[in-house]
Amino acid sequence: MSSINKSPETNPANTLADGLAESRDVSGTTKEIPFHRAHKNVLEIVSQCAIFVGAMAVVALGGGSRWGFVLGLSVQPFWYYTSIRHRQWGIVAAGALYGCGWVLGVYRNFF
Repeated sequence: MSSINKSPETNPANTLADGLAESRDVSGTTKEIPFHRAHKNVLEIVSQCAIFVGAMAVVALGGGSRWGFVLGLSVQPFWYYTSIRHRQWGIVAAGALYGCGWVLGVYRNFF
């Protein structure tokens, strides 16, 4: 790994144009990673934040709001993305059961 260099060759704007992104490790050194890997990290962070919204759906249901079912159903794709990406097949199966519960709740409360 190389140390941080201020030359134009390692400028993040230049590396992003080449399909690479920069990442810093704990020691402060910078390394280039393929842009598609950096993109997956962003998707992972967005997915984890969306999954947190699922807990708010349960709280909404506890308060008697029927919108908790809609909120819970909207989080399901993020559960699938995360569990398939990390090859957690038990979570995929549990997500299918939770998804059925959310769909049933939406159907009973809105239709």
